[in-house]
Amino acid sequence: MPTDLLDLFAILGIDPEYESDLFDYGKDPNTGLYRYSGWYNFVGTVVEYGSMQNAGDFLFEFGAALPKPPEPFQTEPLLIAIDFMILLPWVISEPEPVPRLRAT
Repeated sequence: MPTDLLDLFAILGIDPEYESDLFDYGKDPNTGLYRYSGWYNFVGTVVEYGSMQNAGDFLFEFGAALPKPPEPFQTEPLLIAIDFMILLPWVISEPEPVPRLRAT
């Protein structure tokens, strides 16, 4: 994870070792890399929502926490999500996973 993003996480009180959710989309057919996505949550106020930001290979944006958080977090300050997406190579010695069939 890029140093600038780690610095932001430190300011927001987010431990980068504990994402709120993490999931994979499998191998990207265009790049051969594996696409992972997820989010980190924190309590605060977003002054302005923006588009996806690039921190090296790590893409992220601020958004509303989904699913809808419990009642105490539905008023200011809100439960905010930092959504992320990253493409990574397969580097471990285990065989690459077999692609899952997706419903059509």
